[in-house]
Amino acid sequence: MSEPDDDIFEEWDEAEEWPTLPLVRRFLKALERVNWLANVGAGLTPEAQSAARHYLDALGFPEVDILPVADWEDAADAAANVGVDSPAWEAEEQMRISLATNAAEVLGEDVVEVLLTHVSALIGKTVRATTEETAALWDVSDEGLMTAVAGDIIRCAHQVVLLLAIGSDEEDHPFALKFRLMESGHWPIGVSGNTFHIF
Repeated sequence: MSEPDDDIFEEWDEAEEWPTLPLVRRFLKALERVNWLANVGAGLTPEAQSAARHYLDALGFPEVDILPVADWEDAADAAANVGVDSPAWEAEEQMRISLATNAAEVLGEDVVEVLLTHVSALIGKTVRATTEETAALWDVSDEGLMTAVAGDIIRCAHQVVLLLAIGSDEEDHPFALKFRLMESGHWPIGVSGNTFHIF
């Protein structure tokens, strides 16, 4: 993976050609300060509980219960049961596709692709280091699980970039609320059956 280009925005006239890019740029700067996975296993604060409930409501699953996950063994079990064919996953995917289409209309497909690639490069090394440190701290030997965690973090950041790319800073959008959980140091594993698992 190539190193992120710190001057990626310098060649673009944000104000005239792509007026939504300042929103994206501010978000990318904020990404560098996030302490990923800092609160896994620590339980959920009232703020995290509220963000999780608002996320489920906004996604269209208000009846789903929130379950804090206690350790990595339980997290692995929960992740194994969150399938890509679940209604909640499908709802998120439909939102992502819609946002990607709209973002391409606003910025162009090439610019959106560059932005998403930049996000992966920008936080990829940090996320990998964090998952490795977390695995060592918790004595987790399941590399596939930690790869899944890293992928979820990057995917969540991509979702917010797409949201901002269309000019939306809507704090109650499901993707913004889900990112808030990531930003608070948790791993929102996903919805399985009638339960939203959060580590």
